[in-house]
Parts: sequence; C-alpha cells; structure tokens
Amino acid sequence: MMNNDASATKRLLALTYLLLASSAFNFAAAMVALWNATSGFDAPLPTTGESSKITLCVFTSGLLIAANFTYQLVIRKGIPFSEKMLVGFVVGEILFSWFVLTLK
Repeated sequence: MMNNDASATKRLLALTYLLLASSAFNFAAAMVALWNATSGFDAPLPTTGESSKITLCVFTSGLLIAANFTYQLVIRKGIPFSEKMLVGFVVGEILFSWFVLTLK
C-alpha cells in the first residue's frame, strides 16, 4: 500500500510540473505576441484589426492560465479528476500557445 501511495504522489507531482510548464509556455507566448505587436513594449497597440487579434489572444491566454491554476487547486485539494482530460487540456494549451507565437 505504501508503494502505491508513493507512486500516486509522484504522478500528481509530475502532473503539477506539467501544468506549470504549460502555463509558463503560454505566458511566454502571450508576452512574445504582445512584444512583437508593440515594438518591444515601446508603442501602444495600434487600433487596427491586428491589435484586436493580439488583445483577444492575450486575454484568452490569461483565461487558460487561470484554468491551469484551477487544475492546480484541484490536484492540491485531492478532488477527483480525469487525468486524460488534464493531459488534453495541457495539449490544447500548448497548441494554442504555438498559434499565438505564429501571430505577426
């Protein structure tokens, strides 16, 4: 029984690090998109359709990061959850981050 608890703890710790890594990648992607859109944070976002795309992507990244930390709370509080759903969320977050990085 003790070995099973240690294995479950290691698995939850790995999921926690996976969530933190995907959140950091998402944040970095949003900041790179904002950096590129504002010429290194020196200029405000222009009032064009392009800036609304950047604003929407940065806002969506913020929501994904908030959902990521909600998953962190679920793990820490011991609330039952689907590991497949969590991995799917992380994959979706990484794919969205790559999309944000491709914005020009």
